[in-house]
Amino acid sequence: MLLTTHTPLQKIVNFYVNNRTESTDDPPPVQIGKRWNTRLVVDHFFHEEIERAVAKVGPSSSEWIGAWQTALTSVVDRLEQEKKLTDYQMMAEKWNTTGPPEDIKKR
Repeated sequence: MLLTTHTPLQKIVNFYVNNRTESTDDPPPVQIGKRWNTRLVVDHFFHEEIERAVAKVGPSSSEWIGAWQTALTSVVDRLEQEKKLTDYQMMAEKWNTTGPPEDIKKR
């Protein structure tokens, strides 16, 4: 038996099904995961050193955040003077395409 009466919802569904268009200008897919940069890579490799420097500040969270950034900046500056920062920059680019190693993922 064929029903000839359509509910308002069925009319809306039919309209959108019949009038849909295929878009060729679809946006790129959303990137899922972490976007690595040089500072994040350096943070992972020198995490304990940065923690020791921050431990001198104390437990206050507002001071801790500033101390972490200061300690990380000093490590980055030291690496830049030693001409080793480009290695970490290339590692960040590689991790953005292939992902970090398993031991870094588990952290």
